[in-house]
Amino acid sequence: MIQRIQSIYLLIAFGLMTALLFLPIATLTDASANLFSFQALGIKDAAGKISRLDATIPFAVITAISAIINLIAIFMYKKRLLQKRLGIFNIILMIGIYAVIYIIPNYLLDIPDITVNYQYAVTFPGVSAIFVFMANKAIQKDINIIKSYDRIR
Repeated sequence: MIQRIQSIYLLIAFGLMTALLFLPIATLTDASANLFSFQALGIKDAAGKISRLDATIPFAVITAISAIINLIAIFMYKKRLLQKRLGIFNIILMIGIYAVIYIIPNYLLDIPDITVNYQYAVTFPGVSAIFVFMANKAIQKDINIIKSYDRIR
């Protein structure tokens, strides 16, 4: 059933991961004080022109996959064990997102003496992982309730 509490948790996680695709992750400043905005859809300069799309493609793909998994898991309510496994896999993906957020500005961009100032959107994968964890706990409660009904019969 879609009105279960874990569906709400997964919907919130889906919204956070979708917002992560469009919000700036960090502000990058190079040695000559040029500002760049690190987003999932590219590195934008101060004029708003996308300058490095190739460096952010892995981040955009992993974030989109995570959001899609949240959406798919909402509608897998009849297959609770699969729904729970999707949640565990999604939490692992969100940890990977943090690794990619750190790697892209520090290692993949060839901008010398870069200063990275992370924005509030960096917290979205962590908050989303907490919501997926809470959804997994609620799914486990459903599994336990179903098992107890089977024992009664």
